[in-house]
Amino acid sequence: MNILPYTPPPTISRFLQSRAFIRSIMGPFGSGKSVGSVMALVKNAMEQQPDAKGMRRSRYAIIRNTYRQLDDTTKKTIFDWLPDGVAGTYKSGKNMFVLRFGDVESEWLFRALDSPDDVRNLLSMELTGAWINEYREIPSEVLINLIGRLRYPESSRIRLPGIVMDTNPPPLGSFWHRLATEPPPAEIQAALDVALKDSPDGPRPLIEHFQQPGGKDENAENLEHLPPGYYDLMIAANADKGEDWLNVHVHGNYGPDPSNLPVYPQYRANLHAPKPFPYRYNHGLTTYVGLDFGRTPAAVLAQQLKNDRWVVFSELTTVNCTTEEFIPKLAAWLARWDIKPSEVKCYGDPAGSYGSEQNRLTSFQMLRREGFVIIKGERSPEKRLGAVRKLLATIIDGRPGLMIDAEEAPMLAEGFAGAYCFKRNQEGEMNPDPRKNKYSHPHDALQHLLGRIALSAGGQQDAIKAPTPWSLYGKTA
Repeated sequence: MNILPYTPPPTISRFLQSRAFIRSIMGPFGSGKSVGSVMALVKNAMEQQPDAKGMRRSRYAIIRNTYRQLDDTTKKTIFDWLPDGVAGTYKSGKNMFVLRFGDVESEWLFRALDSPDDVRNLLSMELTGAWINEYREIPSEVLINLIGRLRYPESSRIRLPGIVMDTNPPPLGSFWHRLATEPPPAEIQAALDVALKDSPDGPRPLIEHFQQPGGKDENAENLEHLPPGYYDLMIAANADKGEDWLNVHVHGNYGPDPSNLPVYPQYRANLHAPKPFPYRYNHGLTTYVGLDFGRTPAAVLAQQLKNDRWVVFSELTTVNCTTEEFIPKLAAWLARWDIKPSEVKCYGDPAGSYGSEQNRLTSFQMLRREGFVIIKGERSPEKRLGAVRKLLATIIDGRPGLMIDAEEAPMLAEGFAGAYCFKRNQEGEMNPDPRKNKYSHPHDALQHLLGRIALSAGGQQDAIKAPTPWSLYGKTA
């Protein structure tokens, strides 16, 4: 068989080398991720042990949300690289492609999820592996149940069984976003533990996720296989779909959940959190830390540049942590930047100035005891949100008034992108207060800082000077 020469882009190369049981890759339109998934199946088919007749046999399910999508896109990608009649034979009656070359014979079963019967049929198969194409459109239960179906050929001969998945970015906060950014849910972990028990392949990672650069990034991938100006044309042709659509499909970033309302619609990832980030921490400027307390205390590290732009360099987030436990973490986090507690000016949740029945010392008192300078942050939610929104919308010397290093402050950046949001109630009405979740804590910390300083009296050291008279949305008030 003559397969077209294939040289994977850097991210896809790492994806192909992964031994993880579940490996997923996410990127913008046109990044080559689907072709990489095809090659992952070919590679896995070649890794199977020969049977008594010397043949390496395998069986894979190729999954897409609908048969129309399966026919129009997934099959086309496969047959572009593995032509029917050359690389193997497509059997329309069984909706199956049999890949044959050398000692490899691999059955590829095309399955969609148009009906409950389709799902039941898929989950009754015995497979070597599976490819979930555009997985953001697939119910999570399909993945959970697929894990237990990987047992063809008999488990004693199957090598590196697993699931490959590719997609354009899913919504922030969705199951698929959490799977890529957090430890696996209990039901996934339990299924993986059973699947990998007594595996002859030795230790393997359970899950690995790979994210490709955006289409307009300096290191964008697969451009050599795209028409000149591909992404510029896509931006122009889809301008009416809005920045959120372009952020996902062109720039390859997670997008907001369409059922929720982002707290900061002014935010644009490529503008407010560009990669590579253009600023570095400056020991010659005043260092500010915003703090949120409670059982999930959080902190943000920021500086105000000489042109009044605010830059957030890092974040610190915790779970189930007391103030006593948080303070050493805070000091260690600052030490990474060669900063001593006495060298920063902290603005914290005003609630931190009150004691509790469990501890007579307030959070503020405990911080001051360790050498921190701590000032009450802004209490009013409206003023806090307004200060951040104004900075997001203000343009100073060609760049926004607030910028975030997304590599060092990922929770803050994802929150800005839509995970920090207003959620609808059971009646479908939008709640007036931002949703409390893991993203809200670093955002509260930032608001305590910026809300307090932005609203301080004019002429004081902490006051922001009047912004330039232009914003992203026209003249400022």
